Amino acid sequence: MLGRLEMTVDACIKAYRKVATQAFTPKFGRMFPASPRGAFSSKALESAMKQVIRENCVETKCREQRSQGVPTGQTCPHEEMAFYNDSSTKTVVVAITKENVNAPPTLLKSYDGSPNFRSCPIWQIARATSAATTFFKSIRIGRDEIEFIDAGFGYNNPCELIIGEAERLFPADRELKILSIGTGIGDVVAIKDKRLSILKALKKMATSSSKVEASLHDRYGDGGQYYRFVVSDGLGNVALSDWELASQISAHTHNYLRGQQKRIELYVKDSKTHPLFLALPESESEGKAIRETTRSIEPPDILRPAKLNQRGSVFHCIVSGQDIKQGNRLEITRPELLCDLVQEGSHFGGQVRVEQRLEQGNCISL
Repeated sequence: MLGRLEMTVDACIKAYRKVATQAFTPKFGRMFPASPRGAFSSKALESAMKQVIRENCVETKCREQRSQGVPTGQTCPHEEMAFYNDSSTKTVVVAITKENVNAPPTLLKSYDGSPNFRSCPIWQIARATSAATTFFKSIRIGRDEIEFIDAGFGYNNPCELIIGEAERLFPADRELKILSIGTGIGDVVAIKDKRLSILKALKKMATSSSKVEASLHDRYGDGGQYYRFVVSDGLGNVALSDWELASQISAHTHNYLRGQQKRIELYVKDSKTHPLFLALPESESEGKAIRETTRSIEPPDILRPAKLNQRGSVFHCIVSGQDIKQGNRLEITRPELLCDLVQEGSHFGGQVRVEQRLEQGNCISL
């Protein structure tokens, strides 16, 4: 969602909640965690993924339609859009073959990838990385129909793999800046299954993340290249399927972030001094060549009383590009009140230069 569909973080959170609602409904009305075919419907998950693709399609016609305030969820014909697109943000996801879970994982890329997977739709790639054992069945994808499962088996923290890929892609003299965000989930899932193979695999899944963290910390130390943020308390007993605990997860995350404020500020400061940022060209003139601006608020599908305070977004730096999407953050301030939506205007504090379209939309998510 972040890379290939170019969605904002807020839009991703909103989409994930919708996907989770559809996908994490147990088959036959009850859960059988040890089922080799998964406790949840893979078809429901695939349907939800395709819906996200249609609603956030990056094809020009669909973007133009949404810029006019018309949703594309029911009309977009591009749900089979290929994951491979060399002109999009370089995006890598990780999966492993079911035949040999001990083999090195496969990096499924939106660029420069194996011809075997170049025609795979986005939803198939997403399914390959979400085929978590005991939750969803595995999937066969690609020209050779290779069967994949989620790379949580030993690669729940894929940072070392991604760093290796970055070192392959970029010149040796370019300093890497690594931001790792953990799930905060300790044992990942609680499975009362007696089969030794599953128990060993889940144990490996639960311990691998911390081992990778220790290895990377030894490698980079506190030199400003590697930052990892992971909620350390409160989420250890939250399972992958516990999407209903979103408010609990959010509360623990906010508490953690408050305690990490100085590290966050340090990361932002280090990022701004990175050569990649220093090399950005200055804008030629302020407010030049903005051919079209759109502003819309999605209909608030509010199912509970709330006072919603929508703050205006602010761009403090120079913004330059062909297509710019901008979304705002929503805060729920007083849930005991009836619905009252307040939308403040967006402010561009820097110079904005757009060659084609500036799309400014506001996302409302509860």
